[in-house]
Amino acid sequence: LRDDNNTGNWHVLVNTAGLAATDPNYTSYPNGNWRVEALGFNCTPTLRLANNNNSVQNSFMKSSSNTIKPVMITGINQVTAADAQISLYPNPTNNMLYVTCKSKNATLYVTDMLGKKIMQVNVENELTSIDANSLSNGIYFLNINTSNGLITKKFVVQR
Repeated sequence: LRDDNNTGNWHVLVNTAGLAATDPNYTSYPNGNWRVEALGFNCTPTLRLANNNNSVQNSFMKSSSNTIKPVMITGINQVTAADAQISLYPNPTNNMLYVTCKSKNATLYVTDMLGKKIMQVNVENELTSIDANSLSNGIYFLNINTSNGLITKKFVVQR
């Protein structure tokens, strides 16, 4: 389905039993939203009545994907780690993480899986160390903001 202008008025684009469908007019609706509705499940959904009543009532079941349109971020130049000659080691780490960065005047941000900034380190030399002892076991992102753009690398703390 497509909501052409974010008005809440959804139009069916295609009915399919297959695995893929395409909106042929995708580029004509820059302010549109798209969603997928799945109908006709191969199950019998039921709704149990209140007060421990053993009776069941048939219910209609459908599922919709989210209705938020994909948003393109502008103004941030995504640079590959190879372009900026960035590496980090050891990964996984249990105490210190070392970052080599050829780009001077860069800033390193460590964020958790939810994007919360945990620490910030300014790059002054080609080799920068990050003390990971205060981090819990888990997956983190190292965001390197250089004059050429932003680089994001994943690392793991494992003890």
